Amino acid sequence: MDRRAMVLLPGVLALVLSAMLSGVAADSAIDRSNPVAATDPFPPVPGLRPQVEFWIYIFTQLRQNEVVLHDAQYPQLRYEVFTLPGTIDEGLNRDQLGFLDARKDRLADHLALLEDKLGRGESLSEAEQELQRQLEAVGGHDAIHDAAQRVRSQRGLRERFLEGVRRSGRYEAKMRRIFAEENIPPDLVYLPHVESSFNTAARSTAGAAGIWQFTRPTGRRFMHVNEALDERLDPIVATRAAAAYLRSAHETLGDWALAITAYNHGTSGVLRALRQHGADLERIAREYRSESFGFASRNFYTEFLAVREILDHPGKYFDEPVKLDAPVHFESLVLPRPATAPRLAQLLSTDLARLAMVNPAWTQKALRGKVALPADTEVWLPRGTRISRSEIGAQLRAAERHTRTEIAADEQAEGGAHTTFYRVRAGDTLGSIASRQGVSLPALRRLNGIRTDRNLIHVDQRLKLPGKGATSRRAAAPKPAMHMVRDGESPFVIARRYKISLSSLLAENGLVQDAIIHPGQRLRIPAEATP
Repeated sequence: MDRRAMVLLPGVLALVLSAMLSGVAADSAIDRSNPVAATDPFPPVPGLRPQVEFWIYIFTQLRQNEVVLHDAQYPQLRYEVFTLPGTIDEGLNRDQLGFLDARKDRLADHLALLEDKLGRGESLSEAEQELQRQLEAVGGHDAIHDAAQRVRSQRGLRERFLEGVRRSGRYEAKMRRIFAEENIPPDLVYLPHVESSFNTAARSTAGAAGIWQFTRPTGRRFMHVNEALDERLDPIVATRAAAAYLRSAHETLGDWALAITAYNHGTSGVLRALRQHGADLERIAREYRSESFGFASRNFYTEFLAVREILDHPGKYFDEPVKLDAPVHFESLVLPRPATAPRLAQLLSTDLARLAMVNPAWTQKALRGKVALPADTEVWLPRGTRISRSEIGAQLRAAERHTRTEIAADEQAEGGAHTTFYRVRAGDTLGSIASRQGVSLPALRRLNGIRTDRNLIHVDQRLKLPGKGATSRRAAAPKPAMHMVRDGESPFVIARRYKISLSSLLAENGLVQDAIIHPGQRLRIPAEATP
């Protein structure tokens, strides 16, 4: 069916009233490695098939300079397709927004007039009768009610989607291996097509970042998000975090469709919907009402199903071959101790810009050497780099021994063996120094005259330490089976460090899934840990 077939409404606008895409079978076969269809973790939801077809249309047919006006509740009801004026960019300029708003307002006015005429029992024109039939066909007799408020616009995503498919070649194989290791369905790697089109630098107006679009608060639960690192921008680390989030959501909700919905709406939000409507995603999408459960949440799973169907049968939807970028070379080392980015580049005998290119999680402060990369940071290496974790560790230890020698000399000059000082290094904070030296933060502040509303310290500053020397500090250090929480750490980050499951760490410490931990807090580490 020609998507531009129109019904003329006198004096208002031309309406496109095509209820469904032609040529897309609702029961199209999907070639899966598991031959038993009933075990498909993402079964079709018949009542949501029109939404799936709507997104197939948006991803494969509608171009970025085109807009469709449709019904938000019944997206298969597409009123009009038009081309935006002017040069097309990622966002719309003021003139294009004004043009779009005018078209939406005209359509909404016409729908409001139609509803009013029906309410008063007035006769309708032939075009208005056809519009009434189309509304009733998708939503029944009451579909006209509030139809004017349900007018929504959607730009085409064909070019953006194909660009995302091309970029996905860099990471998809690695991501599938990670999901297989985490024992979750590998096809979940299609979600970034919905979230970001595999753009590693993607940022939303709500503050979400990276290909998996983690918000900062959620990112902190599963990754390093601090002054030195924003691992939301690292596609591999963020994939591991997404796997943990999705597995946790599935364990809570018991269904992958609901877990995917929770990725957009939050697990607690989906639980509220379940309490009202049961584990019926079709009913939830149709009936659940919440200020935060808008069009995006309502359609998130159907977008995923649309992407999955398209990429399972790309030849069915695209005439041209779908080309993929070559897989990215993945080789890394884990820092055995803190280090600045410039120092690392020097040790690796590589240019800092080249190192930064393969480590997108490093912040500008880290790249300038203002803060150190924490221990246990996974550092991606430029192709051809030849150095081991042990070699890096030996060189960093040598640098630390040199620093400790200087500190000892300073201590002697400042008052002898019974006066203990610490020289501030790049990346230190008062909290991290207190944790590492086994002293209380308030005592450290008092001894150095640092007010509680100030945290400013600078590199090479000497701080006095409470106590009577290194012996007392060693006695205060945590036991081997304990971990003292550092600034920016979450339970997931700590579990990853010790190569244990998040659930075992939480169980060992009597913590719940969303537990908040604080710097200086001690956590018991299960015996199977391998630090």
